[in-house]
Amino acid sequence: IRAHSVQLFAGIAALSILVSGVLLHYAVRPLRDLRNEAAELAARFAGKVHVLRSANEVADLKNSFEGVREATTAYARRLEEQGATQSLMVFCAQTANRNAAAESALFDIMDRVRAHIAWPAACLALPASAGDTGEFRVQWDASSPTPAASHFPAADAEALCGGSRVPLWLDDTAEWRMSARLRSAFDPESRYPTAAVIPLIGGGRLAALMAFFHDQRLTSNSSLNDILWYVMQECSQIVERRASEIELRLAKDSADAANRAKSEFLANMSHEIRTPMNGILGVTELLLNTPLDAEQRRLAVTVLNSGESLLHILNDILDFSRIEAGRLVLEEAPFDAAVVVAETCELLATQALEKTVRLDWKTDRLGQLLVVDNAYRFRQ
Repeated sequence: IRAHSVQLFAGIAALSILVSGVLLHYAVRPLRDLRNEAAELAARFAGKVHVLRSANEVADLKNSFEGVREATTAYARRLEEQGATQSLMVFCAQTANRNAAAESALFDIMDRVRAHIAWPAACLALPASAGDTGEFRVQWDASSPTPAASHFPAADAEALCGGSRVPLWLDDTAEWRMSARLRSAFDPESRYPTAAVIPLIGGGRLAALMAFFHDQRLTSNSSLNDILWYVMQECSQIVERRASEIELRLAKDSADAANRAKSEFLANMSHEIRTPMNGILGVTELLLNTPLDAEQRRLAVTVLNSGESLLHILNDILDFSRIEAGRLVLEEAPFDAAVVVAETCELLATQALEKTVRLDWKTDRLGQLLVVDNAYRFRQ
């Protein structure tokens, strides 16, 4: 028993030593690897480590970090400004392409641009009336003061632009090329030393002006010039569309006037012709009431029927004016189809005889058929 106990304890001790060795091996190896990696990193960057030895070096390092932070902040600010500018351009393009009133679209773009560039005032100068380019009227945005004078001649606008078709930067209003009425309309109190004016071209001529004003003297910069150029291009599309709409409206008004003149002419002409026609028909009816032989009566009846057909044609001319006025009434009445066919062929018999054409007609199968329609249209 003693010998077996000694062997058992010896086996347990050996097993414990083996397990401890295995555990120690797997626990120590990650630490050893970490130590080796740290040593390798230290060796790799040993030449790039800078030890600060004075307060001046600390101050220099602080200034460097401040410079990096300021540069990063400025870059973020530029990105924000570029994003806002891109948003403005998208708004201008969408507004220019939507199917809205041209004047409303121009005002929407003007308000958005003024808010973007943060200038205190803006106005839009448009023709005083549709199709009239002789005088402009000035309309200010809601946040701008409105001067007393609101109109100025279009020639003054052309003089201000000097024939230029590019955005104008005016950094001294005292030197503006403008008349008294133009100055009174734009800046009567001389409160705005700086202005940016965008000429808008439509129909090949100066059709509108968009102007922005600042109460401080500013110098031009490339970013604002780019915005003004883009706004001019988009708004010129709107003005061009407005000019086309005005031309179409004027053309429509001219066509309507021509149609009215035509209708009046047709009505007057038909009335003038109907007066002698009624006399011819009346005399023919009186002639039929006198003693006539068969051939004379046939000819008189033909004259009467022809005159009635001509009278219907005159009534058709009057129908044109009734159709345009929406007052045409369709006539329906019963008539004898055989009688109308016979009368129509008799009207054409003389012409057929002159051309040596035999014209025959048969109405036996029609009998006493009554048709409810317009007898004159049926005859045609």
